[in-house]
Amino acid sequence: MRVPKHDATIQISHEQPLGGNDEVSAYPMRTTLGIDKSIGSKGTVSIRHEILDGENTTANNTVVGFTASPWTGTSFTANSDLVTNDSGRRLGATVGLDQTIRLTEKWSMTAGLRNRTVLDSDQEFIEVTPDAAISPFEVNEDFTSAYLGVGYRNEIMSGSVRGEIRDASEGTTYVGSGSIARELTETLSLAGAARGLINEPRANGNATSQLDVRLGGAWRPRDEDTVIFDRLDLNHTHDAAGQRTTKIVNNIAMNTMINDRWQLSSNWGVKNVRTEIAGQKFKNTAHLLGAETRYDVTEKIDIGLRGAMMKSSGASGTTYSWGPSIGVSPVKNVWLSAGYNVEGFRDDDFEAAEYARKGAYIQMRLKFDQNTAEGLLRRISPSAVVAPTPRQPAAKPMPPAAVVAPAITQTYLCDDNETTVTDMAACPVVEAVPTKMLCDDDVTTVYDLAECPQLETIPLVTPIEVVGPNLNKCGMSNVAIFSVPEGAEPRQINRLGAMPQFGEARDLTPTQFLEKLQLRYFTNADDRAYLDHLFTAMGYENGFVDAQAYMFSEEILPEGTRGVMGFGDDHHFEYAILPSDAEDREAFRVLSANGTVVHFMKSCGNYFYGCEAE
Repeated sequence: MRVPKHDATIQISHEQPLGGNDEVSAYPMRTTLGIDKSIGSKGTVSIRHEILDGENTTANNTVVGFTASPWTGTSFTANSDLVTNDSGRRLGATVGLDQTIRLTEKWSMTAGLRNRTVLDSDQEFIEVTPDAAISPFEVNEDFTSAYLGVGYRNEIMSGSVRGEIRDASEGTTYVGSGSIARELTETLSLAGAARGLINEPRANGNATSQLDVRLGGAWRPRDEDTVIFDRLDLNHTHDAAGQRTTKIVNNIAMNTMINDRWQLSSNWGVKNVRTEIAGQKFKNTAHLLGAETRYDVTEKIDIGLRGAMMKSSGASGTTYSWGPSIGVSPVKNVWLSAGYNVEGFRDDDFEAAEYARKGAYIQMRLKFDQNTAEGLLRRISPSAVVAPTPRQPAAKPMPPAAVVAPAITQTYLCDDNETTVTDMAACPVVEAVPTKMLCDDDVTTVYDLAECPQLETIPLVTPIEVVGPNLNKCGMSNVAIFSVPEGAEPRQINRLGAMPQFGEARDLTPTQFLEKLQLRYFTNADDRAYLDHLFTAMGYENGFVDAQAYMFSEEILPEGTRGVMGFGDDHHFEYAILPSDAEDREAFRVLSANGTVVHFMKSCGNYFYGCEAE
């Protein structure tokens, strides 16, 4: 809860176990109270108090901290925590310094130091439920850590690497991580990440290690209603007992639109696990096949049915999961679903098995982009708080009817700007001063327009009616959305509307469709960039802001018209042939400043750069 008057934020949270009377000591009842108070524009003071209450543990944890950002990219933190529980009391302190440096427009570097010290503790303090880690590999002990990272980002690729070392009383830990993401084409994007950890204990004991690698890809073939995803995970661990485990898991999923309301998804997972214990080797292979279908009952409500089968080479054999669900989209980019699996199974490695357990479950999906964040910030920012409307003074009571106010004599100023009268008819007559007027030739001035010279009448040219719309002579272009590669074969589209770009607009007039584009332009950053790029390529210096209602008209494109078609909220495009159905060939034509012919299809609001018949 934000308190703008005091530039502070208050946080209250409570976690209540649902399995019984707090008998699970790892997850006891937890209540947290906190407040963050800004100190000027450079610092923040934070106070947190946490209460844990369970059958086997009762504890209190108080944390007081200060964060300062003296200059851009720098963050200094200092925290002190006091924990008390049934076994004793512990007082600790942590200080840290983080610095981000932008080396160039595309390269950046981060570095940091952190130190934690247990200042005082009573008896043998036992951490039943560890505090939230300050860094990914912290525990309750003295330590000093340092990290260094480098990042790179351009229009189509981003990547980073980071190394960290932590020297603690129990041992030394080394961590290295890296990630990369790149869009290879308009339809194919890849991403990968890796993280390795080595822990060397100070006391007698073997070193432990762990390696995690993940590769993922998304393929959106030039088919507006099909998407394919694939993810490969590799995990290798070596524990202190000498046990080695290698796990390889691959998940592939496909989603396709049968029509505007009906979609079908399927998935296939493969897992191979190899374990070595005391010289003995074990292996197991498992397959998971699943499918789900969903149907939009209304614009906001959908129903679904899912089923899955997992077959393992181990003792578990074959297991099944199936059940119905219902979903609702209360607002844009948010989807909630509740379902019940009549049969089910559990597996922690297959992504598709996350909702395969027997019983009820709830799903939530949120598409979170810069526009969602902007709206959220508008709601929680102090600037969004509406000032109270000033109270209007009460109207004064009218005088009683019996009281007659004295009459007030009204005077008027005559046209001579000197004489004042109570009746305008008494004003003296002022002689009118003749005024010269400009004729239509913009040169001659006269007192009477009848004296203007006659201008030669230029006959109007009657426009020639064009049979069928004139389109573009397509070929290679430095504007991607106008470019048709030589020898490319267009894909025949059977219907429009499966992946709309700006939405269905059959019932809109040209002016109303422009207003629809303007709404998307001012409320969505991606749409704004796309429309500016398109209208700039059409010859308008200021981009989409130059668009006017007179530039939009209606027409039906000829059957068999081919061209570059946009599709989807992400504004992808492909070389395609329009459907044969006349309704799917209805379009809004947009007048350009350089002769380019551009349309927006009424069925879906998709952009279209049509080509003349060869």
